[in-house]
Amino acid sequence: MPIDWTPFVEFVRAHQRFLIMTHVRPDGDALGSEIGLACALRQLGKSARVAVASDPGPRYEFANTPSTPIERFRAPGDEFKNIDAIIVVDTGTWGQLGDFGAFMRSMPVAKAVIDHHRTQDDLGGLRFVDTTAEAAGRLVYDATLALGVPVTAEAANALFLALATDTGWFRHSSVEPRTFELARELVAAGA
Repeated sequence: MPIDWTPFVEFVRAHQRFLIMTHVRPDGDALGSEIGLACALRQLGKSARVAVASDPGPRYEFANTPSTPIERFRAPGDEFKNIDAIIVVDTGTWGQLGDFGAFMRSMPVAKAVIDHHRTQDDLGGLRFVDTTAEAAGRLVYDATLALGVPVTAEAANALFLALATDTGWFRHSSVEPRTFELARELVAAGA
């Protein structure tokens, strides 16, 4: 089901300092979606920090770049309190947020979720969920276009990681012709 990104665009315009978070034990879709979204927000002059509540391990170490460092969230999270908005990607459940969940509940800031999973809790903010999407990375790509900014090479690499890993390198049943169309767009953008 297509998402109306207008409320998301308004959400982004209304805030300046974003913290982007994902589920514990982050995979390629989680990390790629976080990084891709941070790239889009920075193009709009926003501050965007990417964080994880648990170590992704050496498998995704290459995704941690100087331009978009992946920060480790540790409770109580004092170093992250200077934000005015939180965006959670690739999950919409409290149980997947680890120690970050308590921090998020305590923060009186605007919140949004971008996800493609069926299971959703009320995380107290806007929800942009499409369960027909093969990866959260697709939704971040769509959100980037809705924001009116180009997909940079860094974002394209991150979103390709998201798409490729969550589709089992294009082997899962969620793969459709549009999956390859998105992969082509990302390669054309520099992936």
